[in-house]
Amino acid sequence: MTMEDAVLQQLLDDRNKSFWDEIHEVFVPTVLLCESRHYAFHLFEKKAQFFVPVSNLSKEAFTHELMHIWLRSKNIFITNFLLNRLREEPLLYWSFTDNMFEQLGYWLEHVKMLPYFIGAGFKKEKFTEDYDQYKCSPMHWQIMLAGMSNPSKKVPLPCLDLYVSRFFAMKTCCNEWFDYTPYFEAMQNIRPELFQILDRFWNLWLQFDIERYDPVACSYKPFTAQLMHDLGKWAVEAIHTRQNKSAAA
Repeated sequence: MTMEDAVLQQLLDDRNKSFWDEIHEVFVPTVLLCESRHYAFHLFEKKAQFFVPVSNLSKEAFTHELMHIWLRSKNIFITNFLLNRLREEPLLYWSFTDNMFEQLGYWLEHVKMLPYFIGAGFKKEKFTEDYDQYKCSPMHWQIMLAGMSNPSKKVPLPCLDLYVSRFFAMKTCCNEWFDYTPYFEAMQNIRPELFQILDRFWNLWLQFDIERYDPVACSYKPFTAQLMHDLGKWAVEAIHTRQNKSAAA
């Protein structure tokens, strides 16, 4: 038995074995030991790799990474879809960053993973490493306010990234002790059209049932594509159009 096989035996139990088995039906999963502190996954074609820190064996952290690939075994590629749309649309690519949309995709996946994580017998507090971390720091908030409070001025690109990322970071936060209501109310007042675009998508994502996925009848792609279209259109007006008007003036 290899060291990787021995570690895998320690990480699998009755709670997460079914996720591994379902993944194995679609992909070829392997465990790779690493020196990093953090767990990670990588999927290339049919090869699913799980990076496991040798000094930090955690069934909860391993299961979290398993479930990201488990979603993909069910044809839920929301992160890939977001990134592909971003790179295909010049107006989006000029307005947002890859890193933000990649993180956004993972957060959206978390929403669909968490009920199964809890249902398998794991504690919600162990779902993410940042469970106890507030998702909108005073620094984030001040930067956002400074850049987006005046509707007559163009929005700095970092502030737009920050607005979108903090919206979804707070929406997907699973710590019920954190009340983000005042932040959402303020964000809606600052940029009501942008808030509506994000909130409309959020509600559609909540309603989407991963168990009923069908590429035609029940897919996340149409309303996600609409999100990206609406964001690009909004950014043109808020950033690039105003920027050109300012330059002309």
